[in-house]
Amino acid sequence: MSSELDTEDDFEAVNDEQYTAPRPRRGEICARRRIEALLEERELRQVLEDDWGSDEEE
Repeated sequence: MSSELDTEDDFEAVNDEQYTAPRPRRGEICARRRIEALLEERELRQVLEDDWGSDEEE
């Protein structure tokens, strides 16, 4: 039974101390910040709507 991962040339071992994660491109950072801002805004709106609805019930 042969596996694609059997060859030693496919992967090279790297120690954690030596590994550096690839830096995200500037566009990726901007997009991530924009998504985080949109999610935060959505969450705040939901909290306000939930809070507003509970005030009307009292």
